[in-house]
Amino acid sequence: DFLRSLFKVTGITHATTELEEFGPKRMLPSCSSKLRGVESKFTLLTESVSEEMQLKAAAPFKTVTPPDAAKGSTVLDSTNTNVYVRLSIFSISDIDTVTGTFAADFFLTASWLSHKEPTAFEGLSKDELADTIAQEFDPRLIFMNAGGPVNRTDERWALEDWRTGHNDEPVVYYMCRCVGTFREPLELGHFPFDTQPLNLVLSSHSKDVSLHEDVGMSRLRTEFMSSPEFELQTAKFLAARTQRGYPLLYMAVIARRRPGYYVWNVFFPTLLLTLMAAAIFSVPASDAAGRLGLILTLVLTSVAFKFVVAQSLPKIPYNTCLDWYVLGSFVVLAFIVVEVSVVALVDEIDATIAPTVERWLLTALVALVVIGHVVLGGLVWRWKQESYQAVPGPTRYIVALK
Repeated sequence: DFLRSLFKVTGITHATTELEEFGPKRMLPSCSSKLRGVESKFTLLTESVSEEMQLKAAAPFKTVTPPDAAKGSTVLDSTNTNVYVRLSIFSISDIDTVTGTFAADFFLTASWLSHKEPTAFEGLSKDELADTIAQEFDPRLIFMNAGGPVNRTDERWALEDWRTGHNDEPVVYYMCRCVGTFREPLELGHFPFDTQPLNLVLSSHSKDVSLHEDVGMSRLRTEFMSSPEFELQTAKFLAARTQRGYPLLYMAVIARRRPGYYVWNVFFPTLLLTLMAAAIFSVPASDAAGRLGLILTLVLTSVAFKFVVAQSLPKIPYNTCLDWYVLGSFVVLAFIVVEVSVVALVDEIDATIAPTVERWLLTALVALVVIGHVVLGGLVWRWKQESYQAVPGPTRYIVALK
């Protein structure tokens, strides 16, 4: 009774259902983590998703000659509105940074418990079995972020004879092969050292359906893929709901970009253009016109190079890491222009101190370039570490399910 009242006060309404299902002893360890996050509803609910999924995955299946892929997978709930989804992904390709789209080819399998007796499926042909399952319950699955029609082939409604529910309920499934193009708004602040969750956002036309990961069952078949620009990691899942209550299941393949192309074709040439500016120091300080002509030629070259680089990026309202690096090159060149002008002015006033002034300004310039590259190296290392913890997630318009 105390826990019911506490959950009602804090707004954690779903916890009452968990309390009835698992009992107070099993709920107590998760109470503290839920209550600590009351001030942030999104954080609280997202943590609860993870806790609930761990609880669902804790107990083993009641299996009959299970395949290897099924060992340690999700325990199906006792109501047919809980649908458990797994993927077998054969291809992730055509990841377009400019348009924010990618192509995918995968098998989707959705499993749930049937309310029919096991004997109801005995003696049925394949077509009769499919009709019986479809008439009893249809999850009515759709992809929310499809960039066009998703081609579904090899559709199948069948019975999983290798596992049952805890009360011997039959497990049925719907499976199909999906091929299509999907939209994914890429977060390019760290480009080209970025990591992108390529989400397949699954939903249902029915608010009564709850979508979950069939834990341990999804597969990413990298042996059939060719993606020179991205390194693909295993699929991750996150359950959510829209503000109107429709279920969502984020199924993300984590794609970590290989930055080699941009390092050698953008960063390195930009660095060389910046270092070539040091050639002005071979021109006498008194020849300000010759120095300025050389440095301004490099500035124009850098501007033209920046326009070429911009063609490979979408028009976004913020700078990427690549943008900041090119802008940093402009800052260095602008610093040299100011340095040339100051030294020329000092040389006209007192030619004896002009070399000293130039030496100090050159030291400051070298320090600026070195510190900038050290900071960039530290950021790249940190982003790489963070990429291993990348997770799928809803946008700010989505609230977590449980």
